Amino acid sequence: MALVRASSTAIDALMSGETVHAAILPFLGDGGKGLPESLALVQEEAQLIAEILDYITTVSATEVRKVFSQTRVEAHLAEALCAGGAAGDSGDERRMLEALRSAADAGSVWAPLWLGDFEHVDPVGGAARRRGWYNEAFRKGHPQALERLPAVAP
Repeated sequence: MALVRASSTAIDALMSGETVHAAILPFLGDGGKGLPESLALVQEEAQLIAEILDYITTVSATEVRKVFSQTRVEAHLAEALCAGGAAGDSGDERRMLEALRSAADAGSVWAPLWLGDFEHVDPVGGAARRRGWYNEAFRKGHPQALERLPAVAP
């Protein structure tokens, strides 16, 4: 399957620090109060993403990669956010998608959700592939995955 390239402007908008922060906000601090305990991993990873975003605004991408290298998930999420343009630079779609795939393989609950949102493949297999990412996000416990499934054509 050939990947259809979105414009770098679209990728920059999707992975901007503001957009990512808005996506994780319901799972942070008081926003996460009252959520079921089953969402602990989603909340924990949202907090990690918020920390990466905080660092991205104050230090270089190289430093972000050094700081967030303790686990495979955090290293790949840091790379995805840096490559996706969260630091305000122009995004690198190929590197971002590669890092998100690696984060998903390492157990991230947010990466497969975002892959379902970002990965636009050829019309023949695209919907099935996106459904697969959303299903993986759901299996890992992300509550927003089921909300996205109806938008993907069967």
